[in-house]
Amino acid sequence: MRKMMAAVAEPPCQEDTPIDIDDAALCNKLLNAAARKKCNVCPERNSCNLFKNMSCRLGLPGYDCPKNLLWRMPGKHPARNKKIFINRHGDAVNIIGFYRGQSCFLMCNGPSVTNYEKHLLNQPGILTMGMNNGAANADFRPDLWTAQDPPYKFMAGIYNDPKILKFTLWDYKNYLIPNPSGPSRKLRTLPGMIFHKRHSAFHAEKWFEEEKIVWGRPKDSGGNRSTMLGSLHILWFLGFENVYLLGADFHMDAETKYFFDQNRTGSAIRNNNRLYKNMIKYFAQLQPLMLEQGFKVWNCNPQSKLHVFPFMSLESAIRKNVINTSVSTLGMYEKVKKPKPKTEKKK
Repeated sequence: MRKMMAAVAEPPCQEDTPIDIDDAALCNKLLNAAARKKCNVCPERNSCNLFKNMSCRLGLPGYDCPKNLLWRMPGKHPARNKKIFINRHGDAVNIIGFYRGQSCFLMCNGPSVTNYEKHLLNQPGILTMGMNNGAANADFRPDLWTAQDPPYKFMAGIYNDPKILKFTLWDYKNYLIPNPSGPSRKLRTLPGMIFHKRHSAFHAEKWFEEEKIVWGRPKDSGGNRSTMLGSLHILWFLGFENVYLLGADFHMDAETKYFFDQNRTGSAIRNNNRLYKNMIKYFAQLQPLMLEQGFKVWNCNPQSKLHVFPFMSLESAIRKNVINTSVSTLGMYEKVKKPKPKTEKKK
C-alpha cells in the first residue's frame, strides 16, 4: 500500500497513522497509483487522449482503457506449476488456469439477491460459483461451489449433486455425508469433489504466491476468516479474468441476514459486521495487486457497503458474457464443398 501511494508522490503511510480503509477515496487513490504506473510505461501513451488530457481516473468507477492495454492477464498463469488442488487420493489435479480469461458470477449470499437475479444467471455462457448454503435451494444451483467450514453446516444435497464442482478442505475428506438413496458416504467418495489445503495467514503481497488457499486471519490476530476471500483465491487459481459479485451487501441487521433462511443472534450479527470491516481492509490491500495480474472484480450491488471494487450492473455483466444460442443447426451435419479457386486459362 505504501508503495502504491508513493507512486503518486503521496507521503508514505505511517504505522501510527489511522487510515479508514473503508473510504472509497483512499481505495481510488491506490488504484489510480497502480494505473498511473502502467500508463507511464505504456507504448501507446503518446497517442492516448486520456493520458494527455486528464488525471488518471481508471481505478473507480471502472477499469476502462481506451487502448485496451491496462490490466491484462499474463500469457501464462503465474501459479501453473503449483500443487493447489488435489483429488480424493491426494494426487494433484492440474486445473490451474482451467478457465483462463473467462468470467464468473460469485454469489455472496446477502439479502439483496432476488429471484430476478437468480433467473438472469440461468443462461448459456453464465458461469456461477456459490458459497455455503447459498446453493441449497433449487432455484440456484451453481456450476462451482465452496465451503470452508465443516461439512455438517451445509446441505447434503449440495455435496451429493454431481452437477456442481465442489471445492473444500482436504481435512474434511472423511466426513460422513447423508445419502438420500442409501447409507452415508465419506466426502471424498462423492462426485465432483476437489480438495485443497488452507491456512490463515493473510498477506496481500504474498497472496499470488501461496501454495494453499487463504481465507483470512483468525480473530486473535486482529482479523477474520471468510469463505468469500477463499472463493476469490480459488477463482484466481482457476484463471478467471472477471468476477462479478452478487449479494456482497456487507451489512447485516436483525431484518436483513441472508437471501436463504438462517437465524442470526445479536452477537452473530455484530461478528458479521466486524468481519465485513476486516474484509474491506483485505480487499483494499489486494485490489491493486489483483489488477497487476489482470484479475478484475466487480460489485453488482449498487447499495453495497463494499466500495473497494467498482460497480457494474448485473444486466451489463450478463450482456458481456451471455452466449447466443439462437443460431439454427439446420444443415450443419452436411458436408459443404469449398469452391475451387479460379485459374486463368492460358491463351
